[in-house]
Amino acid sequence: MDINQETVNDLAKRLMHRIIARKLATDPAMIARAKAEYAGMDPSNDEIRHVREWKRILELDLAEIRRFLTSRGERGDWLRPSSPFVFASEIDALGDVPTRRRIWRAAKRVAITKARREMEAARMAQTAP
Repeated sequence: MDINQETVNDLAKRLMHRIIARKLATDPAMIARAKAEYAGMDPSNDEIRHVREWKRILELDLAEIRRFLTSRGERGDWLRPSSPFVFASEIDALGDVPTRRRIWRAAKRVAITKARREMEAARMAQTAP
C-alpha cells in the first residue's frame, strides 16, 4: 500500500511533540530554553514567518502551548519542523536513533491504518444505494 511520505513525516513530528508536551508538564522551564533559541537570532529573522509564529506561541500559557504542540492541522504541521523545542527539550529519546526509528514506524502504521479506513469508507460509499 502506497502512503504519502509527507503524511508519515508529519505524524512522526506530532508524535515527537507529544513527548515534548508531556515533558513540558513537569519541566515548564523548557519554554524559557525554547525562547532562548530565538533570543540569539539576528532581529531581521523576525521577518521570517515561522520565527514570528513561534515567538507568539511561546508567549501563550503552558496549557495552550502543550495543546498546540500536539494539535492536528496544517498550521501545526507547518510549524513543527522548525520547533525550538526539538533543540531545547533535552529529551534524550528524541536524539536517540532507535527511538526516532520507532516513532517513524509508529507514524507509518497510523498512516497505513488511516489509508485503509479511507479506502474502506470509499468502497462502502460506492456500494451504498
